[in-house]
Amino acid sequence: GEYYYNVLLRDKSLGLLGPKGWEVKPMVGVESILPGRDGLYPASKGGKFGFVDTQGKWLISPEFDEVRPFFQDMAAVRAGRLW
Repeated sequence: GEYYYNVLLRDKSLGLLGPKGWEVKPMVGVESILPGRDGLYPASKGGKFGFVDTQGKWLISPEFDEVRPFFQDMAAVRAGRLW
């Protein structure tokens, strides 16, 4: 996003920094965190995507090839060729 940054800290934790501070607190074992909605943020680990909360805890494990942010309590996910 335009005003969102993945910040990698010395301890190898990664967090998502937004205009008002930490959107997602730094966490270990994640490759990237994208801007999200409804308190859920798309994140990748091992080349797969899932969703983390603002505290940096996996709520939906990374098992999808592609994801879109939540909107009205739903998110589009792709596993293989199927959405």
